[in-house]
Amino acid sequence: MTRIVVSLAFAAALLAGTGGSAWAAPPSCPAELPCQGMIYLNGALVRTILTPSATPNAGVDNFYKVAGVGGVAAVGPGTGDYHGGRWKVFLVSGSTAGLTSEAAIVLAAANGLVTITREASQDFRCPIQP
Repeated sequence: MTRIVVSLAFAAALLAGTGGSAWAAPPSCPAELPCQGMIYLNGALVRTILTPSATPNAGVDNFYKVAGVGGVAAVGPGTGDYHGGRWKVFLVSGSTAGLTSEAAIVLAAANGLVTITREASQDFRCPIQP
């Protein structure tokens, strides 16, 4: 039981990343869930398997921590070259409302609406539940 509580606390800390109110839980997350186990994938909310572990500088698949929106995964099970949740973390700031897919984030950056910053020290592993 202690291991589960520690794992959940660690997951919350990993996903809180930027701290403060800049990092928000997904707006449609059910009230009974802590929301650290839900991220966006191609605009839809998906669950993660809460077995996170820090893997600084070892991420493979893009994971965006979007200020005011939450976590956005670039790939997941069945969507392409998914590596089991080995996340390469990027921080996204600026006009972030509605950015719930990698395509939307990249387009917003190309239009100068957001800034994307690579944060290799925050890379982590946390698989998406298929």
